[in-house]
Amino acid sequence: MGEYSRALCRSHLAALWIAALLSGIQPALAEAAATLPADAPAGPEPGLTLKLSGRGVAAHGLPCPASGQILRLRVEGAGALEAAWLERLPTAAFRQTDARVTGPFRNGVILLPLSGVAAAAGPDSRCRLVLRGLPAAEVTLVASDWQAVTPLTRLSGMWYDWTGFRPWRHASINSHSAVVQAWHGLSPNVLLGVLFVSVGIAGYWRWRSRFLLWWMLAGWLALDLPWQWRLLEQVEATRDRFAGVPAADRPGLTDDADLWAFAERVKSLLPAGGATRIFVASSSDYGGMRTAYYLYPLNVYWRRGGPELPASSRLRAGDHIVVVQPSQVRFLPQAGRLLFADQGWSVRLLFAADDIGLFEVR
Repeated sequence: MGEYSRALCRSHLAALWIAALLSGIQPALAEAAATLPADAPAGPEPGLTLKLSGRGVAAHGLPCPASGQILRLRVEGAGALEAAWLERLPTAAFRQTDARVTGPFRNGVILLPLSGVAAAAGPDSRCRLVLRGLPAAEVTLVASDWQAVTPLTRLSGMWYDWTGFRPWRHASINSHSAVVQAWHGLSPNVLLGVLFVSVGIAGYWRWRSRFLLWWMLAGWLALDLPWQWRLLEQVEATRDRFAGVPAADRPGLTDDADLWAFAERVKSLLPAGGATRIFVASSSDYGGMRTAYYLYPLNVYWRRGGPELPASSRLRAGDHIVVVQPSQVRFLPQAGRLLFADQGWSVRLLFAADDIGLFEVR
C-alpha cells in the first residue's frame, strides 16, 4: 500500500470516527440541555388528547414563561402532524409564525421555541400551542418540559434540525437544505463547509490534485446520501398516510382536504353532465384551480389570470357560482346578491363551508 493510499484510508477512517462521534452527540446534548428555567411553569398536562378540526387544526392554551424558552413535547400520534408552533397571547387566531416547526415527527419528540418576552410577566403569562395535521386526527401529549435557551440547547436544536426528516418539496428534486430556526441560529451547512474546505486545503497542500479528486467525491457523497435518505423517508411517510385508502378518497388526506370535501358535496347535489354550469371565482390561483379540478367532470368554468367571473350577460338563471376566498366577489346576504366589479347577480346561497360558498343564480 502506497503512501497516498494509506493517507486516503486514514482520511476515511477519520470521517467514520467523526460520524460515530456525532451519532452520540444528540443524547448527550439533550440531557445536558434539559435545564429547568427558574420561571418555567408546568407544561401541558400529561395524557391530554387534542383532536384536530375538519381543517386539520387544534389549539390549546397553557401558561408560559416570561422569557424565550423551548417547550419539549413527547406525543403519541405524531405521525398525523405536519406542523406545530407556540404563540404568545393575545394574538390573531391560528397565525403561523416564524417559529413554526414542520414534521413529520417520527420519534414523537417536538422542540417548540417560544420567542419574545411576555407583555405581563408572571403567572398570568399565557401562550397557545397550535397543531396542524390530518383532519380529525387525535394527538395525545405524553410528557412536556420547558428548557432554557443555552449554548447546549442551541447545539441540540441544530442537530435536531439537521437530522430530522423534512417533507419533500418541489425544490427537493435537485437540492436539500438543513433547517435553521431563528431561536438557535446555527447552520450545519457552515460546519460542513468549514470542515471540507479545511481538510481540502490541507490535503491539496500535501498530495495535490490527486487528493482533491477523492475529496470532491467524498463531498458529493456527503450531499447525496442525506438526499437519498430523505427521499426514502418521504416514501415511508407517504405510505403511512395513504396505504389502504382508496385512490378516490386520498385527496381528503392532503392539504386540499377542505377543497376536495366541498367539491364532493357539490357533485352530490348537482346533476352530472353539461346542463349545469359552474363558475369558479377566486383571486387565489391555487385555490381556484384546485377547486375547479376537484369539480370535474362537471361543466366547470375557471379562467386563470383573467376576471374571476365573465360578463353578467353570460350568466343565466340556474347557473352556479363557487366563490373560493380570497376573492373580489362579495356576497350581500340581506339583498341576496353577488357583486363583482360593476356587475351583480341575484343569487341563493345553497351552502357554505369555511371560506367557500356555492350560489345559484336566480
